[in-house]
Amino acid sequence: MHYVLDTGFFVDSRVYYPGTFPSFWNKMDAAISQDIISSVKEVQNELTRYQGHQGHLLNWMKNRKHIFTAPSAAEQDRILKILAVPEFQGLVNNKQILKGHPAADPFVIAKAWAIGGVVVTTEILDVGKSTPRIKIPNVCEHFKIRYMHPEQFMEIEGWKF
Repeated sequence: MHYVLDTGFFVDSRVYYPGTFPSFWNKMDAAISQDIISSVKEVQNELTRYQGHQGHLLNWMKNRKHIFTAPSAAEQDRILKILAVPEFQGLVNNKQILKGHPAADPFVIAKAWAIGGVVVTTEILDVGKSTPRIKIPNVCEHFKIRYMHPEQFMEIEGWKF
């Protein structure tokens, strides 16, 4: 199984300081060498722009740039299919476009879809509201793409700390 990690996974991981949680980062590196995790260039761009306390995360990313991939032709095709659904166009809002800010969600979903992988996201399915905010799980449900929370990912992979 291959997991495609969204921005939220990395944002949450920034609190696992390498000096205090080396086993987490060792498991991340092992998962990279076993080719079971990856992400997309847009996630890397979002993380670089993120205004949080994450120096160690950015340093970690610099040595692992290869896991943040540009979209393949198949992924680009899936992105177009996702954004062709009117309610999913909210994944990329006009403010992001006008300011040139990255919008990783459709790229993460498209990569998982194209490779038959699983999206790992901190987002939860938004239902029950008259106008739900479209999130990764909403799109995954629509296109029948597997997704899970980071805790489920770590449980399946046997990560214990």
